[in-house]
Parts: sequence; C-alpha cells; structure tokens
Amino acid sequence: MKENSDSSQGEIILYHSSENQTSLEVRLEDETVWLTQVQIAELFGTKRPVITKHLINNYKSGELIENSTCSILEHMGISGVQKYQTQYYDLDAILSVG
Repeated sequence: MKENSDSSQGEIILYHSSENQTSLEVRLEDETVWLTQVQIAELFGTKRPVITKHLINNYKSGELIENSTCSILEHMGISGVQKYQTQYYDLDAILSVG
C-alpha cells in the first residue's frame, strides 16, 4: 500500500508490505528514490553497520561516486525548532548494497 504526501523538497511515499511487516517512508526527488542507511537496512532485513560497510567498500572501489549517490538533506525536528542533517542515498547506492 502506498500513501503520498507533498513536500517542499520532493514527494514522500509511505510503503507498507502486504503483511505489514515492513513500512518505509521513501523520499522521491530528482527522479530517484532516496533512503537513509537505517531505511536501507530495514528494506533488506539487516543492520545499519552492514550497509555502512558495503557503502564504504563501494565508494573505495570506485563502483559508486559518493557525491553523485549521497546527499545530505536538512529536516526539522519534531519540535519544529531544531534542524537535523541526514545522509540519504539514491537508488544506485541502494541497489549496490542489495
């Protein structure tokens, strides 16, 4: 099931598996999907350190170019006062660790 929501920085899609075991908030921007390392780990049913290791290896080997596949996005905290910066990875990076 998908739920859509507009955002000033792109479209947000909420994904729920048919068994409701997996739920992801997916950012769509610049015609690609963007996920955090935590979201990628959840998608593939593993832990974040595994994703970090694969991404580092893919960047070191030259399989991926970090500044092309990784973006730091700002978002507001729950209180609406504090801003946070979070690294998001595009579909190429997501598929490279999958």
